Parts: sequence; structure tokens; C-alpha cells
Amino acid sequence: MSGERAREIVGSADFALPRPGSGRTLERFAALTRLCTEDIGTGRLVEAHADADAILGEIVGGGVAPGEFWGVWAAEPPRPRVDARLVDARWQLSGVKPWCSGATVCTHALVTAHTDAGIRLFAVDLRAPGVSADTSGWHSPGMLTTDTGDVAFDAVPAEPVGGVGAYLDRPGFWHGGIGVAACWFGGARRVARPLYRDGRLGAARGRGAAARRRAARPGRPACLRRPLVDRAGRDRHHRPGGAGVGPAAAGGRPRSRARRGRPDGVHPPVTRRRRSRDPRRSRRRPDSRTRGGPMTTDGRSESMSARFAATPTADTGTPEARWREWFAARGGWPPAEVPVDRLVVMSAHPDDEVLGAGALISSAARSGTEVVAVCLSDGSASHPGSPTLTPRELAEHRHRELDAATTVLGLEPSRWCGLPDGRLAEREPEIEAILAGVLAEKPVARTGLLSVWSHDGHPDHEAAGRCAQRVGDAHGLPVWMFPIWMWHWAAPGDPAVPWDRVRTFSLDDADLARKRAAVEEFATQIRPLSDAPEDAAVLGPHILARLLRDREFILT
Repeated sequence: MSGERAREIVGSADFALPRPGSGRTLERFAALTRLCTEDIGTGRLVEAHADADAILGEIVGGGVAPGEFWGVWAAEPPRPRVDARLVDARWQLSGVKPWCSGATVCTHALVTAHTDAGIRLFAVDLRAPGVSADTSGWHSPGMLTTDTGDVAFDAVPAEPVGGVGAYLDRPGFWHGGIGVAACWFGGARRVARPLYRDGRLGAARGRGAAARRRAARPGRPACLRRPLVDRAGRDRHHRPGGAGVGPAAAGGRPRSRARRGRPDGVHPPVTRRRRSRDPRRSRRRPDSRTRGGPMTTDGRSESMSARFAATPTADTGTPEARWREWFAARGGWPPAEVPVDRLVVMSAHPDDEVLGAGALISSAARSGTEVVAVCLSDGSASHPGSPTLTPRELAEHRHRELDAATTVLGLEPSRWCGLPDGRLAEREPEIEAILAGVLAEKPVARTGLLSVWSHDGHPDHEAAGRCAQRVGDAHGLPVWMFPIWMWHWAAPGDPAVPWDRVRTFSLDDADLARKRAAVEEFATQIRPLSDAPEDAAVLGPHILARLLRDREFILT
């Protein structure tokens, strides 16, 4: 299925990987990493198609055409091989090319072949007579779904792409090599996904300088060393022929696909004995993230939940006047930015995203960013014991309110998951699957995640934030978070809050008016349902004052 899926991706209207050296090289590498995190076979086939487009653009100034699906077949073992010869002033290829990924699904390929003067690159229409493929001999588990095999050519017409040695000697060859590395990086992330999920890589993904130093050690797995891929992308923003591209910049001597005799990074499977393990010797502590408990070994999440529980929402909490005084004395924070093409917003309850980041999200949508909002719970537990509305009726009201509020903000309706309010920690695997499904809809889009803060104090908020962080880590995506209840239980300068990670989005009068109008749609939350104590407003004026400021706060 990888070949069919890869053709579907490259044929979609929104597929447009930036060419390397165009100023957006890092976006290209990040997209390849995301694709291979989801499926290494699909990602590698897409990478080859994109590499062919870049090669054509660099050497002859062209590119692939709509409806075409290209491979790059440049392995050059001693035997077998493909020879090219001129027949009536036209080039023809004959011979067998091994290790061709996409052998039966590609419509075209760039193929290296031997001429009297040396090895040249040729473009071949694989639908021409004389082309046949045999994938029965390929058994590598890592690339099993890439439709890899031997392709035979029998006097097949071909068009030369550049002169002798042009494929290897061009500066952009190193861009292609790093693109392959980005693919293997994505595959490594997929292998490491269970470790991210149960928290065994949690410390290395921390924000502290010590954690970053540990993650950067040479012995660390590639899945912990994304900065190397990022740096490669930044170093190659300039044109392919510029400084910093080549063997020295790539960190080693030239080693090409054509000279190694096998596709990049593909090695015969190695059989190893599995070491038996006595479970009594395991020192791994159960990780409470899979059960909704404390997230960190220092008990930070647990203590925040305790502080939230100890500060009932009916109490004033930390007054807004005190926050404003501190803001004025402290000074500002850097501006919040979400430089993505697709922003997936995840909220625990049917009002979180509007209260915490409604203006930022609305602004992103108006600027052309695709916003996909996902509401996890049905909100049915906001008024336990209400004599006015049953939980089911309350959920229906809250769904309608959320749709109305997002309309005010100019957003598409949120995707309603309807999970039980107050019990999201029990559904974290399901939440991660929901979020991964949303990301899989557009795997090559430049995507970011925005969620309620994973240490906000409310158990549902923290469960949503944990899931967003784990899925973001597993896919190599940026994750931003917004606090809501933190403003209620925390204090100015509170050491439990990472203030150095705060960014702010400033609201003008129109932004604030739009956000206020959206919040007014949450009638069941900002006004009492009746005079009964169980029907009291959840979001009183003292709470709204902290959420309807002239700026929104985002944690990076």
C-alpha cells in the first residue's frame, strides 16, 4: 500500500515540497521526517519523487509533471548494470538496474547508466516497451513496502539529464543525501514512539539545559537529536551552489549511492539473539502518564492539581489587579508566533480554545493558516447535580455554544469527540489516536499543535496537554500551550510556572471585541442555569477578567 499512498500524496493539489536551497529547506526536511514517522515506505517513495524533481530543476531547469510519479535509481554495483548507447542519434538503455524502489508503481525514473565516456543520468518513461520489473528478490524488512526490486531495460528510449558525472558532481547531491537522513530520522522517531508514549524519553525531551545537553551527546539515539536535522536545513537555505554545501559541510568525505553499491542506509537484515530478561530485575518505575497521574518525577503536575483543587473556582483566586501590577513591573514577553500552514488546536472542554487563545487562533485563520479545532470532551460535567439540565442536555447545549463561538471567531466548527467530561486521563491512548489521525490527513503540511497547558491544574486540561506533547514529540512538530486555570491558582512570579517560555499575543480593540462576543455564546458557563446552588455560573466575572485581557499568553 505504500506505493499507492505515495502516489496519492504527490498527486494531491496541496503537495508542494520546497526545493532544497530555496530558503525553505528545513520545511522540506521536516515534511519528509513527518511522512516517514507515519510510514517509512511511503515517506521514502515520496522523497525519491521530490528528489527527482529537485534534480531535474537543478540540472536541466525542468521538473516533474502532474500525474507523474518518479523514482531515482542510481545504485551502481559491479553487476548487474545498465548500459546506454546511441541508436540513430537517440539514447537507448539496456541491462538490469538493482534495488529500484517503486519498481512497479513509478511512471518515470532517473536512471544512471554506463556510456563510453562514463556514467550519465537518464530520464526514462517506464511505460515504454522493454521495461519489466521483478520485486520477488527483495527481503529487507525495513523497506519491505517500498516496492523495491530489479528493473530490466531492453532498448528502452531515454533522455540524457546533464553530462557525464552531472548527477554526482552537482552541489545539490548533498541536499538529497540529507533528505534521506531526514527520512531515517522519521523512521527512528516511529521506532521510539512507544518510549515517548510511556515516558522513558521524558527527561531527554525536557526543556532544561541539562536535558538538552544529555540529548546532544554523541551516543544518544538519532530520535533525540533533531537539532542536527534542523541545523542541516538552516545551513542549506541558500542556493545549491553556495558556500557550505559539499563534502566538508556535510561532515565527511564523499559517499554516494552510486559508489556504495546499495541504496542509502539499506543493509541486509542482521539476525541477533534476543536476550532473555528476568522481569524481577527490571528497575523501570510505572509511568503515571498512561493513567493520568503525576507527569513528572518531581511531582510538579501533582502539586499543580492539588493547588487547583485547593482553590475553588467560586473563590476569587489570584485577583486580576495583582496580575496587572506584576505585568507592569516585570515588563513584556516576546511576541507569540505560530509560523505554520496548518494549526491543530486541541481543547479539553467546549470553550478552552476560545478562552485561552481565541484571538490568536482567529488571527491565524484570517492570515491564511488552516485551523483544525478538536474538542475532546462533551462538557457534561460542568454542573453536577443540576436540577435544570441533565448531563446529556448540558452536552447538547455546550456543543451548540461552541459552534456559535467559533463562528464568531471566523473558524470552521470544531471536531466534536464527545469523550466523557472529567475522565480524559482514562482515554489518553484514544486521544493520541484521534490527534494522529488529524495529522495523517495532510502529512506533508507544515503543521503545529496548540493545546491547553499540560500543567494547568485541571485533570482534563493536563491529560489533553500531555497527549498533545507526546504526539508532537513523536511527529517532530512544534507544540504550543495556553494556560486557563493557572491564572486562578498561581501567583505572580510563581516558580511552578516556566515564565521564560511565555510568549504573548496582543489584542487590538477589534480582536478583544470579537473574543468577548465569542465568550458571550457560552451561556451555560458564564450565567447561572437557575437560582439553585448547583446551577451557579462556572466562569464568574473574576475568572473572565483574567481571560479577557488585551493579550493572550502562550507557552512554547
